[in-house]
Amino acid sequence: METSESSKNVLPSCGDDLLPKRSSKRIANSRRAKTNTNKLDTDIFELYMEVLWKRIDEDKKSAYAYFDSLWFNMYNSGNNKSNVLKWIKAKKIFSRKYVFVPIVCWGHWSLLVLFNFGETNYSDTKKKPRMLLLDSLKTTNPIKLRSAIKRNRNALPSCKPSCDDDDHLSKRSSKRIANSRSGKTKEDKLDTDIFELYMEDLWKRIDEDKKSAYAYFDSIWFYMYKSGDNKPNILKWIKAKKIFSRQYVFVPIVCWGHWNLLVLCNFGETNYSDTKKKPRMLLLDSLKTTDLANLPSTIKRFIVDILKSEERPDIEQFINEVHLEFPEVPLQTGDDSGIYVLFFIHCFLQNEKPGEDFSQLPKDVMFNSEELGKFQKDIDSFRANRNTEVED
Repeated sequence: METSESSKNVLPSCGDDLLPKRSSKRIANSRRAKTNTNKLDTDIFELYMEVLWKRIDEDKKSAYAYFDSLWFNMYNSGNNKSNVLKWIKAKKIFSRKYVFVPIVCWGHWSLLVLFNFGETNYSDTKKKPRMLLLDSLKTTNPIKLRSAIKRNRNALPSCKPSCDDDDHLSKRSSKRIANSRSGKTKEDKLDTDIFELYMEDLWKRIDEDKKSAYAYFDSIWFYMYKSGDNKPNILKWIKAKKIFSRQYVFVPIVCWGHWNLLVLCNFGETNYSDTKKKPRMLLLDSLKTTDLANLPSTIKRFIVDILKSEERPDIEQFINEVHLEFPEVPLQTGDDSGIYVLFFIHCFLQNEKPGEDFSQLPKDVMFNSEELGKFQKDIDSFRANRNTEVED
């Protein structure tokens, strides 16, 4: 696989509409800053909520629901509102007596409780819908927060369950919900839910003796880092991937409505003179339309922060020696770049000997249109099966 200079084509239309939910498999043993070691973070909060939920009698659970502690903040910041409302819809709040909405704003936690939101008899003082804001400090800006809650409330009627919906869309997890309903113009495009589900399926096909050579990041992590959303936790989750003991680490990137694949090769190596084994960074772009004046600098910051979080001593040398490369890859013919990213990962996984120089990748597979066509059909079949399972 040969590398080439960056392309200067025009950016695709903006719109990061492919973002998923946050993971339910939280990393509980994060090393927080010393100044915050006694403060509860959202990971511990969610983990304890899951424990608390298990203690509720099964016959009572249907009366309650709770939101992920990031949802209100995401809504309030304008980050992916449509998906937040979709996830709320799956909670079926209009059939619950109590819905708990944790709110984290201005460094402080509050609890919004929604009562009887399915009731329409507003004259019954005991059963009518109510909203309570519980604030242990009473320091929250009430005017500012009230307006945000009102906007959220006004959006809820569109979430009223008029048809069967998914029961388990609470947080992003290994049990992904594959039938996220996007606009008709985008219904054939690969979303992050299907991407992650297919990645899990692809991972199961790897021989056990080869798995330790690979790792992959959740497809939301880079976007969250880029947008400044929860950077410390992103770096913590990356640390758990142990990327410096892998030959290949796959980093899906979703920016400006387009998918790219960043591949980190041999990041554990410190011999920068060995051309076959030295650390490398490859950016695979099926359109060559990425804003290369912006993305490489973000990737560089991303890598530097990863190196710092690992306390790597040769950071300066690493940055001077390891530069972003742009290998020649098949150019997409449709508008679904997510499938190409999965295909590129598939090609890497075909390597007989993980750890070889990336130039040994099977070009006859990667540049074979028939092979790509088979791969696309496999994803289409996978997606159709997942949708059928959810509908059933």
